[in-house]
Amino acid sequence: MRLNILLSSLLPVFVRAAVQDPVCVVGAGPTGLAAAHALEAKNYSVVIFDKELEVGGKCQAYYDGVDGSLWHPMGALVVSNASYTETVPIIKDAGVPFLPGLSVTTGWDYPPLSPGDSVVNVTRMPTPTLDQIALILLEVPRYTALRDAIVKRTGVMRYTNGVPNDLTIPMGQWLSKNGFEGLPIIVNASLQLIGYGDLEHTPALYALKYLSADLLAWYTNLGTVNFVGEFHPIPSDRFINETGFECADYHAVFLHYASSIHGQIHTNTAVTKIDRSGPSPVLTHVSLGSTQPQTQVQNCSHLVLAFPPILEALQSTGSSSGATVDWNTTGIDMDLSPSETSVFSRVGLTAYFSGAVGMPQVPPQVAFAQLPTADVGQPVLMTKMHQGSGVVGTYSWGPWTPTGRGNLSVEEARNILLQTYSRVDFSPASADSEMDSENTSGAIPITDQDVREFRKWDYFPRFQSEDLANGIYDKYNALQGQQKTYWASGLNGFEMVEYAIQAGKEIVETFF
Repeated sequence: MRLNILLSSLLPVFVRAAVQDPVCVVGAGPTGLAAAHALEAKNYSVVIFDKELEVGGKCQAYYDGVDGSLWHPMGALVVSNASYTETVPIIKDAGVPFLPGLSVTTGWDYPPLSPGDSVVNVTRMPTPTLDQIALILLEVPRYTALRDAIVKRTGVMRYTNGVPNDLTIPMGQWLSKNGFEGLPIIVNASLQLIGYGDLEHTPALYALKYLSADLLAWYTNLGTVNFVGEFHPIPSDRFINETGFECADYHAVFLHYASSIHGQIHTNTAVTKIDRSGPSPVLTHVSLGSTQPQTQVQNCSHLVLAFPPILEALQSTGSSSGATVDWNTTGIDMDLSPSETSVFSRVGLTAYFSGAVGMPQVPPQVAFAQLPTADVGQPVLMTKMHQGSGVVGTYSWGPWTPTGRGNLSVEEARNILLQTYSRVDFSPASADSEMDSENTSGAIPITDQDVREFRKWDYFPRFQSEDLANGIYDKYNALQGQQKTYWASGLNGFEMVEYAIQAGKEIVETFF
């Protein structure tokens, strides 16, 4: 009897060992890497593909300084001990230390620019009145209690417990319905500055998933935030504080995270075709780093597609020659089922642009924000992370797109950035920080040569309010496992590093 029990417990391991083909993971961001780790923990072999030069997905960074030790985030930044329960151990294991952070709502502000504007000045962000502060202090605990109860009901990955109707409405309606008067302006700023839409468009389901109590406290300046950066030694007991936020050089974190995966990771590699017509998926890929790209074939036992599932990413629009295709816009030639096509045609994205720009006239460790934001692709957030660096990190968002990717190109967004910051006078902030006035007076034109790096990302995959109300997540969840294919991305929860990691782990824990 005991021998039979032992053999039964070992049988899944023997079966997996006998499978020759690996699980193919497409996407080496936090979701794909987390899925790979979870699969290997269950003794599955894996192989990973990603078109970027390095792992990390949107968690990239630009480095400068004499020894390349100054990092400028091109994507995710913050981490909290309270909310990032899956992320914190990964950061600690990487040994990446934490840096003091900035409030993005107490720095300097510049308005949306109109075509007729010649120069606009930055101004100090307005300080809330005592009455406003008192109202916010009253509302935060009530918001927290409501959110905690909602997350308890709906907080599972892929919303498998269902989406209540009162969470399908836009966040502005939800706040009004629940009697909040002071928080809407804070919540709207927190959505707009980070590219998550606004009170009018973003469903309450996603806004509540995003705005945890500690993150809301940061935006209301009732809590602290810190950055995490590489090459800055600090005491070991300063890795995570108890209540505030930290921020990370997530690129360094995920490079380390990927280094302990045993399976092969093909970066700078485009997946050109996925054929699921046979008993197991067959994946065709091409190396983008080769002068004469050659297609190769990988047989897969299963597929984990760890990227936002929009039709543009799952339907080919070009040839298979790596020398002639823009792989940032060309999708995979994939045999989608009618059900998959129906669901993924309803997924919307935000075009997210991040840049590293030489702007020595801007003081360090100060946040500059565009509030209110304009839905025209202008940069809405910028900060210089380090003393001794002339580089700032910039963040821009394309117009809100109900479905699909949107049509604001990298070139258009780059030109908008140059036009915008060439007409912003940062000298009031420079004078306030006692920078050299010779280098800070008036608006200084930004040239194309000042842009060290500028990237476009698929960001914040989501469904719209009407689709949420019509049970779209039930239809999405029904696709999992069909034709040995599993879907994992920010769509499974929300577009944040923590939920991206959870999405990769949950898919493996549930289906493998």
